[in-house]
Amino acid sequence: MAQLFDTVEGEAQNIFGQYLDGDIISFMFGLLRLVVWVSAVGFVFFAVYQAQRGEQWQPLLQNAFIIIAAVVIVEGLSRLFFGA
Repeated sequence: MAQLFDTVEGEAQNIFGQYLDGDIISFMFGLLRLVVWVSAVGFVFFAVYQAQRGEQWQPLLQNAFIIIAAVVIVEGLSRLFFGA
């Protein structure tokens, strides 16, 4: 399992664990992980496809890097606020 959003998931378990089943929280974060990685990889593949056709590929690659940067920022801030 990817370590993506692991700290935030643990804090969500602590905060909402008494109201929601732990499996639901794990499923939501698993789905979030899947969406983030599929969209980042999709943007990269589509940017390569656009570059091979000689079309604009820079905005697509920027979107992929924005997604990856957002993940890094969320992980960094969660470790800063919630600890490691």
